[in-house]
Amino acid sequence: MSCSNSPENVELTCSSDYSDKRMRVMNNYFSSDGNIVAKSLRKVFRDNAQQCIDNFLPAEEYVITFKKSFLDNVGKYSVGMIKRYCEWSGAESFRDDEYESLQEMHVTNKNLTINSDRKLIIERKTMQGRKSTIYGGDEYGPFKYECTSREF
Repeated sequence: MSCSNSPENVELTCSSDYSDKRMRVMNNYFSSDGNIVAKSLRKVFRDNAQQCIDNFLPAEEYVITFKKSFLDNVGKYSVGMIKRYCEWSGAESFRDDEYESLQEMHVTNKNLTINSDRKLIIERKTMQGRKSTIYGGDEYGPFKYECTSREF
């Protein structure tokens, strides 16, 4: 019987900053017309986004956890995924929203694709990703994501 100390799992964290492109989209959304409820919500989102920018937090962050062996073979696998949106949570609660869901990850020789509300596509060679997002019911992007991984 042998005992292995090699890590069996991977935690992949992908973050997207407040880029000029994202800021233009957000400013258009924040300045759009709407009723008093919509305007109040947009003000909260705008204030939260400003807190996040001031605290150097990303606009969006995804933490994907899966078996390391999934990377060895092309295929579809179930993975755990935590989604964090700084405009929704604000700076103080950004990393407290630990809601994890089960998602499907497609592994190819070139990319990892995570199927969530919008597909997050990560190039394996560069660990850079891209994903669209929704503001006010409209889809924008794709926005760039930087990914890091750790084994455990």
